[in-house]
Amino acid sequence: MKKPVLLLGVGGLGSRLASKIANELGCACSIVTDDEGCETGGYPTVLINTQSWINPSGRKLRFYAQASVDRIKSLVAGYNTVLIIGNLAGKAGIALCPTICNTIRNHQSSVANQTSEAALSSFHSRPQTTATNHIDIITFIIMPFKFEKSRIFDAGISLRRIRESSGAVVVIDNDAFLDSNPD
Repeated sequence: MKKPVLLLGVGGLGSRLASKIANELGCACSIVTDDEGCETGGYPTVLINTQSWINPSGRKLRFYAQASVDRIKSLVAGYNTVLIIGNLAGKAGIALCPTICNTIRNHQSSVANQTSEAALSSFHSRPQTTATNHIDIITFIIMPFKFEKSRIFDAGISLRRIRESSGAVVVIDNDAFLDSNPD
């Protein structure tokens, strides 16, 4: 993990956790959410505009998130490590976490390609490395409870997509917390 580090909260719970952790640690934080009423703690926020949809599906959220890709890229610009916190028990986490991880991964690939092309055009033998060539993506994911059967399948698919785009994934199991603290 290399500095500077960005803490990126996704969705309602991810945003609340990220802002609280950032306040405690004094680190940089940004929020990506589809909820206008979400507590952002005054941190830079990308609001996914779902237009006239009141309760959009995960597929609709992913579709509308594509319109915000450039704003998401600008949030992570200049950081070497991005810590993403999301909740796969909610629609925003299921839809947005894989999209954000993939966007960051594709952004660093395009920056690396641009750096390579610039180096070749100026007759350098190797591309020069910059802070934006490689971004470490570490994702903290909260899984749904086992009784939330309808969300477990979607969470599993999102988790697979997140693993493909992240350098590391930390899975937090709600059931394990419940088993440890039954009260």
